[in-house]
Amino acid sequence: MFPLLHPQIVDAVGKDICPAWENNAQQDGQCTNDYDTNVSGQFRCSNRACFKVWGSGLVAIRIMAFDDNRYNAIVYNQHCKKCNSLGIMKLDEARYVERVSYRLKKWAGVRQEMPPYQAKSGPPHMEKLCEGCIQGHCRQGKRDDLISGFKNWPSADMGGKSDTPSPIMLRWIEVAIRALCVFRSLVSSLVSARAGHSVLHI
Repeated sequence: MFPLLHPQIVDAVGKDICPAWENNAQQDGQCTNDYDTNVSGQFRCSNRACFKVWGSGLVAIRIMAFDDNRYNAIVYNQHCKKCNSLGIMKLDEARYVERVSYRLKKWAGVRQEMPPYQAKSGPPHMEKLCEGCIQGHCRQGKRDDLISGFKNWPSADMGGKSDTPSPIMLRWIEVAIRALCVFRSLVSSLVSARAGHSVLHI
């Protein structure tokens, strides 16, 4: 958690909302809203015998809202690919403030533009090294699991003998899933707009 960034969150959301930081992040059943997304960060291995460093644009974060205008944001660590030790994180603070403030304003019904989408580059996301995936709060991990589930469906060739999906079929499945996610966001936006809250999911 990064409570020292709370003043920047307050500045970003404005005085009308003015959220308060909730120190107890273990109140799962008591939060009124929660949302999983991703931020960016740099890591170095905590093992002094290991010198592995890495960066990630898929650092899992869970944002939670509570009664009395309180909130909390948990940023999940990652493990070293070389020795499996936990990393020491250097958070992209600007991205953190952007994501948390956007979500708090959305929950408060504030109209705002959707932040520009930034494609993630780098090696594939490794669920076994991501604490967010391990705890069930990594958005990328959930998406990968959904795609993997489709990939594991048996698909036959013209003769009905193949249990391995073709690369083209896998690509179309992935495209269809991503299109479905975009469609869901657009529908949510239209519903919110009719209610007077024209916002989009990130």
